[in-house]
Amino acid sequence: NTGIGASSGIETIAIQPDNKIIIGGLFTSFNGANVNYIARLNPDGSIDNSFNIGTGFSNYVTSIVVDPDNKVLIGGAFVSYNGNTVKFILRLNEDGSIDNSFNTTSVNGIITKIALQSNGYICVGGTFSSFNGSSIKSFVRLLSTGALDNSFDLGQGVSGYVLNLNENILAIAFKPDGSILIGGNFTIVN
Repeated sequence: NTGIGASSGIETIAIQPDNKIIIGGLFTSFNGANVNYIARLNPDGSIDNSFNIGTGFSNYVTSIVVDPDNKVLIGGAFVSYNGNTVKFILRLNEDGSIDNSFNTTSVNGIITKIALQSNGYICVGGTFSSFNGSSIKSFVRLLSTGALDNSFDLGQGVSGYVLNLNENILAIAFKPDGSILIGGNFTIVN
């Protein structure tokens, strides 16, 4: 029972092991409650108030992934969360507080997609040209700490035709052999 639901579009949904549902998107309220771009719902569709987001995000959320430790990776167009400066990507603890052990030092563009590999690596796509001080276009692989995985070299990165500057990497998937597939509005890889 979601009541009147979200005030605007839902861009991403993730389900936690306890069947609670985390939603993110363009909305600033859900079923009449102010939630600013993210909410966690109980399995019955009601808002889970134990997920304390405070003032929420400063702008929309595009990607949510729950990791094996039940922490929540979030990407989007935001530059703050609950009054704290966090640009475009962060990880939350299960209660909605910021996980300070995940440290991305700087990103200069919107995160459009996050995917978690079975080996713990975090793949991130977006409109950025710099990530954690390195010149990297649109796609990176991170360690679980948020640091760049320097063993993953995509050369000049992903670029080319961009239909909407906010949506260049739209899909990330993994093959059983460990290969990474990406899709989106681009024409050049390395």
